[in-house]
This record gives sequence, structure tokens and C-alpha cells, in this order.
Amino acid sequence: ICAAANNQTLPLMTIDGAGGGILIWTDYRLGGLPEIYTQRVDSAGSMKWAANGVFVVTTPGSSVSAVIAAVASGGAVIVWEDASSGGNLAQRISSTGSTLWSANGVAGLVPLSGPPPYRNPTIVVDNNGYTILAADALVAAEEAEKQIQKGNYKGPLHGIPLAVKDIYESGPTTGGS
Repeated sequence: ICAAANNQTLPLMTIDGAGGGILIWTDYRLGGLPEIYTQRVDSAGSMKWAANGVFVVTTPGSSVSAVIAAVASGGAVIVWEDASSGGNLAQRISSTGSTLWSANGVAGLVPLSGPPPYRNPTIVVDNNGYTILAADALVAAEEAEKQIQKGNYKGPLHGIPLAVKDIYESGPTTGGS
């Protein structure tokens, strides 16, 4: 899959909708800094994209805890923790290996202020193309419990770290996107 220098670790794979798979891994080829790469493999085991994989994000050194989910129309969505901000970023990869969202990914969950960061992202892409992202529910639940004990209850979803990113143009939402 990859013959680049240094270590390649933490591989994950999803289906590609054509009998093969799309893999991601953490790669240390750029001076030992963790980066996310991806590669599509067909049913015969042949690489379909660039030799040694496609670079998912252009800013080196801050991409960790990557996860991947297939998109029904082909390709995948990849989400990772941005170690520099503590937030989660996402990138859509086409079935041909092109990045479809901004070069450094789009923001998924971003801490409103200070710790805890959103770690260990989890992702699902539904059949309508909506990307659903959740992150470290235990940390969020513990923080919410502390706030509730202090009398700062925000409602029935208080403490549930969930964001839904509409990847299709649908007009303004209540969040302004």
C-alpha cells in the first residue's frame, strides 16, 4: 500500500462501492510528524490512486485519530483530530482520489472555549449525503454532569457532542451555514 520512508501506522478501511476498499493510515514520512494518507485498492489488490497514497490534509504535523466512512455515491469522508486546535476536521475524497472540500479540511466539532478537546471522532455518512460526527462522549458527559450539578442545565441534549454537516447546498440553517 505504501513504501514511503518512516512509519505508517493505524490503518483503517471502508468499502469503495466497487468491490474494493479505501484505506487511511497515519503516516510519518514528513519529518516524523503525523499525517493522514489514503489509498483505494480494487478487488484484485491493485492500488488505484497515487503511489504511496493521497495526502488528505496540507498542513503537516497536527492530524491524529483519523476515521473513515464510505459515501454511497463513491469515495469517502475522513475525519481526524486536529492536535493544534483540539477540534475535528473532515475531508471528502472522491472515487478518483481527489479531495473535494477545502485543502485543510472543514471544521466538524470545534471546542467553544478551552479543554476538553473533542477526541476520538466517530463518523457516519447516511444515504442522503449527510455527515454525522460525534466525539469522545465520555469526556462530554463528564463535563455536562459537572455543569448540571452546578445548576447550569441546558436541555435534553446537554453533553451530547454531535454535529451534522450538510454537504449539499440547502440554504441557510438556524446555525447560519
